[in-house]
Amino acid sequence: TEASALQDTEQPGQPVDSSDDAQTLAAKENKRARALGNKLGLFLTDDLRQNWGQMNEKWLQGEKQTWYYITPSGELFRWNGKSNVIDNIRRGFRRGVLGDKKVRGTSIAKLGQPSTPDNLNDFYANPDRLTALIIDSVMTGPEVMAELTEPGGPLYPIGGDYSDEGRRLEARKRAINRLTGALFGPGAYSDYDWTVQGLPAVLGESRQAKLPAGWQEKARTYLDQFIDRKLDGNRSAAKDLTPGDQDYYFNELCRTVGIEPPRVQTCIMVTLSEAATRDLPRVLGRGMLGKPQGKLVRLAVDAGVATPPRPAISPLAKEPKLPRRVIRLGGPPVDNVAIDEEGQITLARLVGFCLVIGCGLAY
Repeated sequence: TEASALQDTEQPGQPVDSSDDAQTLAAKENKRARALGNKLGLFLTDDLRQNWGQMNEKWLQGEKQTWYYITPSGELFRWNGKSNVIDNIRRGFRRGVLGDKKVRGTSIAKLGQPSTPDNLNDFYANPDRLTALIIDSVMTGPEVMAELTEPGGPLYPIGGDYSDEGRRLEARKRAINRLTGALFGPGAYSDYDWTVQGLPAVLGESRQAKLPAGWQEKARTYLDQFIDRKLDGNRSAAKDLTPGDQDYYFNELCRTVGIEPPRVQTCIMVTLSEAATRDLPRVLGRGMLGKPQGKLVRLAVDAGVATPPRPAISPLAKEPKLPRRVIRLGGPPVDNVAIDEEGQITLARLVGFCLVIGCGLAY
């Protein structure tokens, strides 16, 4: 983790002991690079700007919009230039008129082995290995359920007239009741009317195709017994059962008809590292107004999940239709970034309106 890397590496810019074997040396270099990235708050942008300074360098951005670049030799520099109007004009004149495109920077650290014709420097080839760690811990609903329901866990029944299987089922009921709405979404049973005809609709297309012959009669027998014995003949009372009980009886119904029960929808709960909390837009931003997408959003793209659409600048534009597999984020850090982004969009729209009105009046 970031914390251990920083504790074990007091001076992340200093080279490691070259007397170690190659594998140990590579591990130490990776650890040192991550510690340096955490310290500087390094993130990749949407464009590496390779060779902008005529050194075949690749660029990263750190805290306070400070730019850094790494050369093929594995040396990391802090750019001496500034991103403001006056410096942009000076730089444009020097590069465009005088032809001086050389980049100027201060050396920060040397990482890995210099590039050769056969092998590129590891950190130059993949600058993402230099970026700050953004995730401190990851937790999913099934992981939490496993911890809560294991023998000796907080929700595992103690005492009582239970068999081993009965204790496992009771622990699952308690966990479903506890975690639904937090780490688990509503199960398929939440939309089920507890009839034979309504079962295929909540199973989904893939499971519908796997229903065996004669499943209707098995389902009818189970549901008649369930409604008579557990609900006193009142089918609608199934909606009043706890999520844990609904989950149990629905899964039993699926097993009775010979089909695997649908899995309960869950989420991934992520805690952010210190480096991530220092620059939340770099982690969670949607990439608006020329800014790069957040690293967590890019990770979702790499996993095959669509990103949230960027809001349109024009108030007359229609919001794009969301794809089925789109990342959905929530929590206080996400709220803070979303508020900032919507404020920027509103301001950009107001500026546009003012320009239109001003040009109209002037004309």
